[in-house]
Amino acid sequence: MTCIKRFLVLSLLMALPLPALGNAYLENDHWDSGKAEFQVYDARIDQYGIPRDAAARLILVKEPFDLKKRVKTLQPDHAVDVMKFLFIRQIPAGVYDHRQTAALYFERRTGQVLKYTMSSQDGCGNTFMEYSPDGDGNHRFRYFSYFDEEGEIEMVLRGTAPFTFYDALPVLLRFRLEEPAEYRLNLMESLMANRVRPLDIAPATVRHERRKDVEIGGQ
Repeated sequence: MTCIKRFLVLSLLMALPLPALGNAYLENDHWDSGKAEFQVYDARIDQYGIPRDAAARLILVKEPFDLKKRVKTLQPDHAVDVMKFLFIRQIPAGVYDHRQTAALYFERRTGQVLKYTMSSQDGCGNTFMEYSPDGDGNHRFRYFSYFDEEGEIEMVLRGTAPFTFYDALPVLLRFRLEEPAEYRLNLMESLMANRVRPLDIAPATVRHERRKDVEIGGQ
C-alpha cells in the first residue's frame, strides 16, 4: 500500500455556517458576494529530505468557467459556476526558495474537479502540470518539466475508479463535513512538486469529529 506522506495539517477555519448534507456548502449564498476567502498558515514541509519552515496561502472564490476553453470567462451566461481553489506555498531551501501553486476548479453544482493545474518555480527552472477529465472516464495529465529526462510528458489514466486529489482535501473535506464520521476515498498522492510525480492512488480513510475547544473565526 502506498503511504501518503507530506500531509500539511490545516486548521479549517469555517467562515460560513456548517452546510447541510450534500453540496449546500458550495451553494451557500456567501460565495455569490464577489468576495474571496483568504487564509494564511505557517507550515512544516519536507524538501530534499529536510523538514523546513514554510508559508502556505489558501484562496477560495467563485467564478464563471467556460467548459470548452476551460478558462475563466467574461460571459457568465455561457458558463458554469466553479469554486476556484488556489493552494500556494513557499518553501525556503537553502540559497533559493521553492514556490508552488496548485489551482483546482470544482464544479459548484457537483463538487467534481473539472481542471487542476500546478506550477513550481525554483532556482533551477519551472515545471508545469495540467489535468483534465475528457468526459469518457479518462484522466489526462500533461507535464512540462525542466528536468532533462522528463521534458514534455503526457500520462492518461483509463478505466480508473473514482479518485480524489490529495491537494483538493482542504476544500473537499469542508463540503463533505456533514457526511458520516468515517468514510473512504481513493486518494491520489500530492502532485505539488518540481518534478513529474507518479500517479499513485491508494485507499484512504477520512475520520472527523467535532471539537468544542476550537474557536471559529472569519469576517
